[in-house]
Amino acid sequence: MKRWPWRIGVSCAVALFAAILTSPADAQQQPLISVIVKDQSAHFWQIVMAGAKAAGADLGVKIVLSSGTSERDVDGQIKLLRDAVANNAAAIVVAPTQYTALGPAVDEAAKHVPVVVIDSGVASLNMKSTLATDNVAAGRLAADAMADALAKRYQAASGEVAIINFLPGVETLVGRSKGFKDQLFSKYPKMTVIEEQNGDGTDASIKSIVQVILKNRPNLRGIFASNINTAQVVANAIKAANLAENIKVVGFDSSQELIDRLADGTIVGLIVQDPYRMGYEGVKTAFEVTKGRGVLQSVDTGATLITRENMNGETEKRLLSPPTD
Repeated sequence: MKRWPWRIGVSCAVALFAAILTSPADAQQQPLISVIVKDQSAHFWQIVMAGAKAAGADLGVKIVLSSGTSERDVDGQIKLLRDAVANNAAAIVVAPTQYTALGPAVDEAAKHVPVVVIDSGVASLNMKSTLATDNVAAGRLAADAMADALAKRYQAASGEVAIINFLPGVETLVGRSKGFKDQLFSKYPKMTVIEEQNGDGTDASIKSIVQVILKNRPNLRGIFASNINTAQVVANAIKAANLAENIKVVGFDSSQELIDRLADGTIVGLIVQDPYRMGYEGVKTAFEVTKGRGVLQSVDTGATLITRENMNGETEKRLLSPPTD
């Protein structure tokens, strides 16, 4: 597996130390870190899990990966938090699927075991650290990308745009929407958000929303699709309707499907996070906590605007296609 530059030193040192000192008996005594993501079948979370597994290998800890049945499965995540405590995990790394509903469960788990939160915020003050994208800043970046695309097509950053979110009440999506609107209102007064719609956590709901918006908004010039699923559905709808010339799409995150749509011009920009770093640094932070070491309370894991023009840069290629195993 390719190792990342920012952790080469840690990887080499820990691997050498482990090779000298670790025996089969020692391996059975490895601390267990439970990593709870939102949906193990989704590409984004597979990247997070790959980072978590790599950190576990580098640091000599056992990683147990789990998720609910989907990003909507709040009850499933609550049960997994309880299970991690019952299974004597040394620490828990969790990506909360819902801001408010997961708060009490994180509070309860944190009474028994250190909790590190990744990706999404949660209504709790009891986590040891949060590692996530600054989603408000990422939303502003998306607004700048949209404004640039509209200016190139219409000679001005102006016109009607829509925001489509995968689910309501998800802290990451709320932040992205807020940042996008804040930037439009403060920098681009000739652009107007005429629709903001939330799906129900299924691709089918997003497809239906897009169809209605395209039918009812003939003057629409842009769509901000605020997560990977939404971006894929929106891009495919725009491509199928041959509307990419007039309706500019800014999406979030990366998959091969989105890379293809970026390359063919259907998507004008992707705001890409660093999920591999989230998984790796989340486990590393949890490990540090188990050793009684101080950690940062909040870490911004970064977001980058990738366009057709810069998508072949080394950094951009790494972010677009990180390892998933």
